[in-house]
Amino acid sequence: MIIDMDDLDLVPKDVRPLDVQTPNESRNLWSSVTQQILGKNWGEATREKQIIEQVSRVERLKAMST
Repeated sequence: MIIDMDDLDLVPKDVRPLDVQTPNESRNLWSSVTQQILGKNWGEATREKQIIEQVSRVERLKAMST
């Protein structure tokens, strides 16, 4: 079955503003990557992504060791 996506209605996001989100909420956490992508700074976006991923790995290892 093929669905024509143009026929579907957009559903607006219902999310809290960035300034009231905790640092680990997705939009807040990835905002630096998003800004770099929007600015077409691909290399910097990749570096920001790698930092987020590495911090996540370290936090996961800490959680596993306790």
